[in-house]
Amino acid sequence: MNESEQQIKEETAKQRAPKLASEKALPRSGAEILVKIIKGYAVASNGGEAQVNYKDVASAVGVGPTVVSGNNSFLLESQILISPKYGFYVPSENAVRFAREAAWDEAGAKAHLRKIMVACWYGQVARVVTGWRN
Repeated sequence: MNESEQQIKEETAKQRAPKLASEKALPRSGAEILVKIIKGYAVASNGGEAQVNYKDVASAVGVGPTVVSGNNSFLLESQILISPKYGFYVPSENAVRFAREAAWDEAGAKAHLRKIMVACWYGQVARVVTGWRN
């Protein structure tokens, strides 16, 4: 490789953008799966009474354990889940309310998730971007 080819190769390598790293936890699944996971935590924890791990929820919901565990950071940061000790989770009060009400009124139940989302970072971003008010 001659000197000019080496110089071009080095310049190309310098121009590549670095990988983006997120400061916030992001969901690893779509909304439908996230809703199933939230409902699964409510059911597996007996309405928030017991601490459960992701494997318990995965078997209750019928999705893979890696799908549940991959979304736990996002759900924790969103305050949908609370982690009283490492590896165990309890759904928040609004998450339990959502799961209970969703059985007969899915649209009305979403109000409980909306309360959680408005307080989270992504809810704040959405409010600023869209100009949405309560």
